[in-house]
Amino acid sequence: MLPTEMSRTKNITGTCEHCGAAFVFPAEHIGLTANCPHCQKPTELLLAQPPEEPAIPRRMIAWAIAWCLVLILGLALSLVALKSAKKFAREHPPASAPANPAARP
Repeated sequence: MLPTEMSRTKNITGTCEHCGAAFVFPAEHIGLTANCPHCQKPTELLLAQPPEEPAIPRRMIAWAIAWCLVLILGLALSLVALKSAKKFAREHPPASAPANPAARP
């Protein structure tokens, strides 16, 4: 085989059906059966399955939960402050001003 012919061969990573070990094989061997280099059991040469990832990354979900908690806490604190302000206003009414400031002696 010439060096240029060797460079045309693409290697693919597959996994064993029995032990789950990863191994590399030439792309033209897809669909054939070969012995696993790790457990020596016959396995069909297929592409390795990519790991499943959630549609929304976990980091984004964690940040969304954190922001929701911050918003809920902010709302609760503002309601407490409003209630406290109303109570203060009831206990300390404003000083009564004269009805007509020009009518002062």
